Amino acid sequence: SYINRRSTICKALNELNNYPSNSKCPSINKVAKSFGIPEAILRHAIKNGNSPNRSGPPTILTEHEEN
Repeated sequence: SYINRRSTICKALNELNNYPSNSKCPSINKVAKSFGIPEAILRHAIKNGNSPNRSGPPTILTEHEEN
């Protein structure tokens, strides 16, 4: 699901950002494969500082209005 994928991307970003300073930084491709996400998605998340948002038009109703 979308939430699980977003969580996985966040975990992958954390792994890239929190590697020990005395070791070599893991490759983006290697981390993406280890978390089962496409490399392009992880690169997009790195570039934008977060996981990608859902595609499509912006929402019209707020979450409160929908409920």
